Order: sequence, then structure tokens, then C-alpha cells
Amino acid sequence: MQNIPDDDYKPSDLYKTLLNLPWSDVFTTNYDTLLERTNSLRKYNVIRTTDDIPIKKKPRIVKLHGSFPSILPYIITEEDYKKYPKKCPICEYG
Repeated sequence: MQNIPDDDYKPSDLYKTLLNLPWSDVFTTNYDTLLERTNSLRKYNVIRTTDDIPIKKKPRIVKLHGSFPSILPYIITEEDYKKYPKKCPICEYG
């Protein structure tokens, strides 16, 4: 995605502080990769699709609305949000 310069931004110290807490899963609706690129004391596996759920061990970062560079579907429009509870099986994850 050339129009969105995700790599131009670096995770702040706040990201590191947050990811050093003892989370088993971190749920995010952000498309950016700042959480994944944070150097923390803990190594997080990233869930980008429902296929990742059974094979990725905790702790995990769960990308609920898509992820750069091109993990679809992105949840962006009002219609996407209306359909999300029924169309997105990752939200049933628990």
C-alpha cells in the first residue's frame, strides 16, 4: 500500500510498555503494524486470519479489522461495520 506509509512510523515507548505487560492476547482494530514491530521482552504471534488461530500460540496480537500490507478484508466503511458481527468469524474467537 503505497498510499499509506506504515513503515514511515516507529512504535513509541508506550507500545513497548504495553506489550511488556502479561497479556495472553492483544486485540486491535488498527491496520498498522506498530504493535508487531515493537521490540518488547515478550514475543507475540500475530493472528491476521481465522486460519492463524489454531496454529499461533499465546501471547498473540489479534488483528480484527485487517492488517497492512494486504490482509483482507479491511473493515473500513459503515457497511463493513454493520456486516462485521456476521461476516467476520475472527470476532467469535475467544
